[in-house]
Amino acid sequence: GQTSSSVLRTAQKYLNSGYQRLLTFEVSDGGFSLYGRYPAEVKLTAYGVLEFTDMAKTRHIDPNVIKRARDWLASKQQANGSWSYSYRKDVKGDLRLTAYVAWALSSAGDRSKAMTKALDYLKKHRSQARSLYVKALIANALLAHNSNSKVGLKMLAEFNAVKKQSPKTCRWT
Repeated sequence: GQTSSSVLRTAQKYLNSGYQRLLTFEVSDGGFSLYGRYPAEVKLTAYGVLEFTDMAKTRHIDPNVIKRARDWLASKQQANGSWSYSYRKDVKGDLRLTAYVAWALSSAGDRSKAMTKALDYLKKHRSQARSLYVKALIANALLAHNSNSKVGLKMLAEFNAVKKQSPKTCRWT
């Protein structure tokens, strides 16, 4: 079998190559796209922020990459605090996308005015979430920003109330 040091070296090798590969998806304006070409996409840029934030827990990540992505996301935010799949400022924001972006930014430690606007939007519109997935994204965003968020903890309690649990599993329908 492998020694723990060889397993660690292998893991570090994969992290390094994954980091370098993720960098190839950055577009010149700071956002990320599927092929690294214009235009960047909100959802993929948020995903990049999540990936880089997680990687930074185990290896050096250029903080400027995350900053550029955060700045790019802030530039695409609607006036009401939401994000939309359209880049037009008059388009209604998408609750699921906004929750996902806010979760990514909160996880990256974003405490900007844009983040405050996004969290206010989520709190105001959380009753419009129709799926547990969207509700979970909203709870993740709120709790990643503040682990004592009253709204986030209330949503977490609601999840616990509807879970289906057996001795070996836990699931939601």
